[in-house]
Amino acid sequence: MNKPLFSIITTCKNSANTVRQTIESVLSQRGDFEIEYIFTDALSTDGTREIIAEYGDKIKLIDAPKLNQSEGINLGFQMAKGDYIAFINADDVYQAGAFDLADRAFRCNPDKLWLVGQCDIIDEKGFPMHGFISRYKNFLLKNYSYFLLLTENFICQPAVFLRRSALETCGYLDTSENLAMDYEWWLRIGRDNSPIIINEKLASFRRMRNTKSNRFFVQQFKDDLRLSLKYSKLAGAAARMAIPFKYFNYLKTISAYSLIYKPSKS
Repeated sequence: MNKPLFSIITTCKNSANTVRQTIESVLSQRGDFEIEYIFTDALSTDGTREIIAEYGDKIKLIDAPKLNQSEGINLGFQMAKGDYIAFINADDVYQAGAFDLADRAFRCNPDKLWLVGQCDIIDEKGFPMHGFISRYKNFLLKNYSYFLLLTENFICQPAVFLRRSALETCGYLDTSENLAMDYEWWLRIGRDNSPIIINEKLASFRRMRNTKSNRFFVQQFKDDLRLSLKYSKLAGAAARMAIPFKYFNYLKTISAYSLIYKPSKS
């Protein structure tokens, strides 16, 4: 039997400070599988492309100067040949053994389209931070239900893997979403397909001062709220009961993040 292929997509622009760590976290994965790594780059000028070039044919580099983040990821999806698909930002990293855990979980659950693992938060230098947030999200993940997902987005994007068939069944990222495209995707896929839950850390999400998730968290949580309301209504009467909980969590999260981060006015 052929080894399964992981297709990993990264889209970036000017990520020279962190991209090498991301690349190494992908290419250093070991197990009974193969890896296809696709980069879509918006014509970086800070040395990112030169770093990618050092890895030769281990990475497929695609120029994507006029695409937004969702469009860049979707372009990678369209070119991907893998049995398993994932995307990771150029400042996040996978944990050692993440791909092997994902492969084994998919083999044991042939009817499942996607899986979600735990994730922690790291700072610009790679040190753990905001452990209480990670513990809170991991607690919710252990108790996953679609209803709970409607009330709060506790899924960390770097710790998600999908079968290729998920793209065929549920579609690609919504390119009209700029900040909450991953949450929209989880809600769309999760309506009819519960994920495999892996209660082990698969990835680390990096928080830096200039990232979108730091600068525009107020708008991101507004988008989360809008999407939750949309999918709560689509999912039927029982799901609509999630709406007041989502409003509560929206206000709670905005308040908490405002104490930690300074929201952008632009």
